[in-house]
Amino acid sequence: MRVRIPGLPAAFEGFRIVQITDIHVGPTIKNAYLQAIVDRVNALQPDVVAVTGDVVDGSVPELAAHVAPLAQLHGRDGVYHR
Repeated sequence: MRVRIPGLPAAFEGFRIVQITDIHVGPTIKNAYLQAIVDRVNALQPDVVAVTGDVVDGSVPELAAHVAPLAQLHGRDGVYHR
């Protein structure tokens, strides 16, 4: 989606931000599904990736193998998560 922001500095023309949120890796969402998300995000060639919302539904150590694809996210100016 293209968003026009009046007065935005020219340096940000065409700047791409991809946000993914509420992935909820857990009992039903596993590695393969997350890998597909990561592949689609990276195909967009974003400048920045923002990961927001609930990433896991359960223990991070138990789900580590399923969230591993997140390490493959790439944004020219970074990948940010909270």
